Amino acid sequence: QWGKLFMLAAYPLPNSVTEEEMYMFNSFGDPELNVWSAVPRTLSVSHPPTVLIGSFPFSVTVNADDAPVAGALVCVMSRADSTIYHVVHTDASGQVQLTLNTTLPGDSIIVTVTGRNLHPYIGAAITIAPNSAYVTYLRCTVSDSAGGNNDGIINPGEAIKLPTWVKNWGSLPASSVTARLRSADPNITVTDSIKSFGTVAAGDSAFTGANGFGFTVAGACTNNYTIRLELVVRDANDSTWTSGITLWVGTAALGYASLDVDDCPPGGNGDGKVDPGETAQLYVTLRNTGLGHGYNVNAVLRSGDARFTVPDS
Repeated sequence: QWGKLFMLAAYPLPNSVTEEEMYMFNSFGDPELNVWSAVPRTLSVSHPPTVLIGSFPFSVTVNADDAPVAGALVCVMSRADSTIYHVVHTDASGQVQLTLNTTLPGDSIIVTVTGRNLHPYIGAAITIAPNSAYVTYLRCTVSDSAGGNNDGIINPGEAIKLPTWVKNWGSLPASSVTARLRSADPNITVTDSIKSFGTVAAGDSAFTGANGFGFTVAGACTNNYTIRLELVVRDANDSTWTSGITLWVGTAALGYASLDVDDCPPGGNGDGKVDPGETAQLYVTLRNTGLGHGYNVNAVLRSGDARFTVPDS
């Protein structure tokens, strides 16, 4: 940025060369910016889901198209502890071997894998104390069959049921497990917040059943609105584990995509264009870029030019 500002001050606009350079660097970015030369490959990355407090061996394996990826750049870092930060390339077998020394239970170990023409991967592991239980959110499904249109998408104004799984990542069972769902979002109202899971064995998961947690979504929420929920899990020992749940509101986002002109005789000359004096059929294609479906879609075509009339709008 300083270099561009210096050149602009030294050779003020209008100056065609300087202006072209300004546009070039703003369009293409920093010279270090990676340039794609092929369709990025999707990575399959495996690493431990949990890390025991203390010295822990941590291996990362990177594959793409069922083959190891050599030379991929792997970054392993702690979200809370600045002393844990490793950056290393994978070997010929697509692997890296690290030793992590962690001290904070409940910390997130972030794993990022990047490389030339590789679609970036971001994952995480959880640090846990040895000989203990550790129960957090695993996954969920969206059910809007009773309070919505039953399309499995969170739409504005719907009442949602959230069947949810939790998992015990620890090495000991957790007994009398309960979980509370909460949200600080004013557009979200939690209507069914507490569920019981009983005893969750070490390494096992438990399910709320189809009648999961419940919440309603304000009608003002728009497409791609982010819903952030928090799940607080407790056991008989009053151990508490908190994890986040992120969901998105989906609506249709319809826009113009393309147009075909049918001006075949007798209305026109068949050249695929609307020429003066012609009558033509216009075939308009719309595209839905939203996260939700568009139901019963209709459109009206209007003309702001008196020379172009729309008899079938």
